[in-house]
Amino acid sequence: MNTTGTEIKAMILENIAKHHGIGSHCATTALRTLTNAAGYPFSEAFCFGLSGGLGFTYQKYTSVRYHFFTGRNECLEEGIVNVLGGKLLKGSSDNSAEAMETAKSFIDMGLPVILEVDMMKLDYIKDKLNLKRPFHFGLHSLIMIGYDEENAYVLDYMWWEPIKVPLSQLEAARDSQDAPIKPSNRWKVIIFNNDGNIDYEPMLREAIRGNVHKIMHPYAFKMGHDGLRVFRREFERWFGKMDADLLRENCYMMSVLFERVGTGGGNFRRMYGQFLDEANRILDLPCIARASSVYSQSFRKWRTFAKLLDAASEAEEIDKEPLLKLTDELIELEKAGMDALAEV
Repeated sequence: MNTTGTEIKAMILENIAKHHGIGSHCATTALRTLTNAAGYPFSEAFCFGLSGGLGFTYQKYTSVRYHFFTGRNECLEEGIVNVLGGKLLKGSSDNSAEAMETAKSFIDMGLPVILEVDMMKLDYIKDKLNLKRPFHFGLHSLIMIGYDEENAYVLDYMWWEPIKVPLSQLEAARDSQDAPIKPSNRWKVIIFNNDGNIDYEPMLREAIRGNVHKIMHPYAFKMGHDGLRVFRREFERWFGKMDADLLRENCYMMSVLFERVGTGGGNFRRMYGQFLDEANRILDLPCIARASSVYSQSFRKWRTFAKLLDAASEAEEIDKEPLLKLTDELIELEKAGMDALAEV
């Protein structure tokens, strides 16, 4: 038990907090914290790769004016449990007060809880990002590790230390109706069974092969490599269909999604390349070395793409040619990376 103030006592899972550190993406930082706490010596990038996290999704929701993108697959928690073993508990609720009591009950049992929230409902995130336009994102993940009578204590990827958040504010963030994908009070609890015996080679092969399948054979047409091609075709049409303000807004939101809020292409390509480097210390395959080099190049091009989009969002007239050329290069690189990894 830790004490905050003179009267209010907080239950905080210090054994989880001590394994937390700053990361580059919310969900993968959470996985690193939880695997490290369970005794696995994994980096954030290694967690991302084990979960089969690399992906691409392009979508338009009717409730907002901009398009949504992510550079990873969904269900990272499911992916890493499938490879490592253990148990994943999860749920959601339309009752925010009941959902908060559920989270508290896991804390009481000594189990940290991954919560999904609308990031713009949390003051500490809104102040940190300082975005030019409001952006409600309901899939932001954090770990709740404690609570007292008035506050929750959470771990988030851009902060070293636990953050104190009013329970009412966290409840509102979990129950937000403003995001195109609503958080719906979703929660996840991972229970790892680490017996100290890790057979890395089959585990790594399974994770890489599974990720190749997800990208090259996605279950929806705007996902994976096919989704990237669909985006390229539709992106070119934006310049003739959208008015100038809407086009600039979409360019800005793409740049934010690709770089600022950790959901886009560049960061995940950087992490996947790092994962492949780590994996190849064990597997030692030329095809993995080639793929790692490809994703290092892809990371830099996605970052350049985001910078061009940010500049385009402020331009009087947008030059589409450099943007389309970069998109073509990204499609080629992504295919080259998958072709190399198909040999694993």
